[in-house]
Amino acid sequence: MLHLASIGLIVIHALSAVASPNSQTLGVEFGSTPKSLPILTLPYGRWRAASYDSVNDIYTFKNIRFAAPPTGNLRWAKPAPPALNRTIQDGSYGNACPQGTPPGAPGDFTGGAEDCLFLDLYVPRHALNNPSLKLPVTVWTYGGAYIFGSKDGPFTGNGPIAISGGKMIFMTYNYRVGSFGFLAGTTMEKQGLPNAGFYDQRAAYQWVQNYISLVGGDPAQVTAWGESAGAGSILHHITAFGGKQDPLFRKVVMQSIASEILVDRRGEVESFYQEFLNASGCAGQTIACLRSAPLATLVAANQKVTSNVGPSAFKPGPAADGAWVRQMPALELASGNYFAGITSLILSHVSNEGFVFVDGEIQTDPAFANLVNFIIPPYAPTLRTAVVNFYPSPNTPGSPYPTQNDRTIQYLDDTNFLCNLRYLNNVFQGKTWTIQYGIPPGFHSDDLTPTFYNGSGAATSTLDAIYKDYQSYLVSLSTTRNPNTHRNTANNPATINWPHTTGQQQEQLSNVLNVGGTEFTLITNPEPLKSHCDFFLNVQAAVTLAGGYVPPGGAVANNLGITNPHPSANYTTHR
Repeated sequence: MLHLASIGLIVIHALSAVASPNSQTLGVEFGSTPKSLPILTLPYGRWRAASYDSVNDIYTFKNIRFAAPPTGNLRWAKPAPPALNRTIQDGSYGNACPQGTPPGAPGDFTGGAEDCLFLDLYVPRHALNNPSLKLPVTVWTYGGAYIFGSKDGPFTGNGPIAISGGKMIFMTYNYRVGSFGFLAGTTMEKQGLPNAGFYDQRAAYQWVQNYISLVGGDPAQVTAWGESAGAGSILHHITAFGGKQDPLFRKVVMQSIASEILVDRRGEVESFYQEFLNASGCAGQTIACLRSAPLATLVAANQKVTSNVGPSAFKPGPAADGAWVRQMPALELASGNYFAGITSLILSHVSNEGFVFVDGEIQTDPAFANLVNFIIPPYAPTLRTAVVNFYPSPNTPGSPYPTQNDRTIQYLDDTNFLCNLRYLNNVFQGKTWTIQYGIPPGFHSDDLTPTFYNGSGAATSTLDAIYKDYQSYLVSLSTTRNPNTHRNTANNPATINWPHTTGQQQEQLSNVLNVGGTEFTLITNPEPLKSHCDFFLNVQAAVTLAGGYVPPGGAVANNLGITNPHPSANYTTHR
């Protein structure tokens, strides 16, 4: 049987061949003068490098188009191949995808343009000169709660490549977010494409398979890096279609793995789609109305529905759809329905993960119950009660939570971030290394600074050394499958040997690398706790079963008293 990835390669090569400018040779050509920037020729277009980093000897190609603009009938549809353009492009044209600003976000992200499916490529000069090198490739997927974000953040691939000694290539890309990328529900399943953002991501990974060899990269050595929603996206690639799809990468670095529980396809997920339809002026109409609506109307509608979800909650995001997301990733992992070919995983969290998502609005027991109701559908009231009781109110004698804020932080830690790390550790035992990023304050995304650190020369301070050392662990995984092989040992403080994670059957994971402000240490991690993650696995299994959404071969038992003689009564697939 022909593998899905092979089918994708054949289709894209065929489409590219139709558009190929036969007069051009594919690959890289340098100009006649030393200062000339190289030009990359692809079957559908040509891009001149946008810049050259003379310190680290790296060329950057900006805004290489990897798919056609997802406009008109391509809204909420699979990305299409780019059209042929023989003009040499300099990378100056490119947009972030349309997006919104969730409550409490650190800035206004509203805006963007639909012509946004571009990627940036960072390549050492010697790889361009010698395409047969077959360097490892790292692909970065940005976070942003699945609602905002783009490849054009404050970070570049220069630092990681420099730490590698020029021994890898770095790529990052845009994908559709918010209502443009993650609408779902039964109507979208019938009329459009749920979770379209994942298909954009897939197209970017497919681009690597097709073309990275032209710049000296090896499509067989791809590592996926991501933080928050970016890491959650990687998780969804590992469990896509119940593990039946090759994710086109073999190693991962997953930081603060974000994925909410959105199960009720016929109920709450569908209701969110209808809310967006109404806000767009398309109430009662088909998706054709949305596909013909002005972009400004859709951006405004997206902002409206994004803002109307309540404190410490985010929508839209990846939701069960019977295809890419058959059910929540935790259940796919627990039932064995995941891609088992991942060879090496760095899994990390920060020490104060949920703090920045708590704005003080949840100060009563009813307010906390409303937050729980966000992930537990109304058809499962006993589960709502069970979750609320699992986190005792500060008003309850003996509660471990002094305040409602503490209670909410622990709940968000468990449901949104930390247990995903635990579930991956459970199924990939012997292949994982786990990090707690503990440099104060240890807030969500604090670890991005050392991930992309670009400090040249010898370390000039303790923190400078820590950043470079931390980065060297990640890069070593990308280049060798093991974070210890090329970890930096020259700095003071130095890195330490980092064993595989152990303790998966214990309450706390062991051999976890704590990244402190002055040293690296191995710790028994205070969280995620096995008891908490086991409880939430039971909750997800029970919610899915109660709704009749269990996919074939995907049943996971629960101990919360939920039964259903027709576990798959409401499960359908649109694939």
